Amino acid sequence: MRGVYGKDIVSLSANNRDYNYKYYITHQRDGSTEDQMTRGNPYFLDHKRHKTGNMMRLWINLPPIGGLIYILRRLVAQTHPNLSYLSKEDLTKPYEELIKKKDYDELRIFRHDSKKDIKADDDLWNNFNKHLRELDVYSFESARKSFNTTARILGIEEGIKKTLIAQTDHSIQRHYDNYNDPELVAKVQLAHLRIMHHFKIIELYELWLRKIEELFGAQNSNLYVGRSSDFVYHDQLKRLEGILKIDRTKISKDPFWIEKS
Repeated sequence: MRGVYGKDIVSLSANNRDYNYKYYITHQRDGSTEDQMTRGNPYFLDHKRHKTGNMMRLWINLPPIGGLIYILRRLVAQTHPNLSYLSKEDLTKPYEELIKKKDYDELRIFRHDSKKDIKADDDLWNNFNKHLRELDVYSFESARKSFNTTARILGIEEGIKKTLIAQTDHSIQRHYDNYNDPELVAKVQLAHLRIMHHFKIIELYELWLRKIEELFGAQNSNLYVGRSSDFVYHDQLKRLEGILKIDRTKISKDPFWIEKS
């Protein structure tokens, strides 16, 4: 998403969505069929970065982030059942049954707390990096450097770049810039979109899906974006202005509910 480190992946939570996620889950569980409206924008998640505490407003619905998280939750349930948020049994449950899980969180990948379960968390990511080295693959930390480097290549201004990856801006300019300003939020999200487009993330994501199918025989046809990065990000760019103006979220039993302003 933004070159986040392991501890930020562990602390990812739908409870930080811009709308009232707990109310959404309550609505999904109860017997009502009527749609409801709640305050907040359904496209964004306000994630506080583990290291700095700086807020990252993540465009969580930007493809292919949702599919990426969906697959990771299921892979981790298979490989790390002691730390996974979902159990192996959860993988067989329909959505209506899964949301009955206590304090259900649709974005959590791991169940441990990286601030409290320090050894377990360190062991997890050290083990991952060990395997990456054995495969002669770049470390997780390199993703952050790549994201930062790409931002520079694309000429993204320093303040926006630091906001994207939740770095603390030590320049005097930070005292005058309000990165919650709608126009600046738009610049940050546009920069995020440009970086993902530059990386051809859609093509990389779909290559990953095909590799999973090849290795495990899984079928994930419904998770393919089905369009190129050029098409997807040009389309998202056209929608961005309208997305940023949304301040209400439609809560519906329909799994394909559409958000309206």
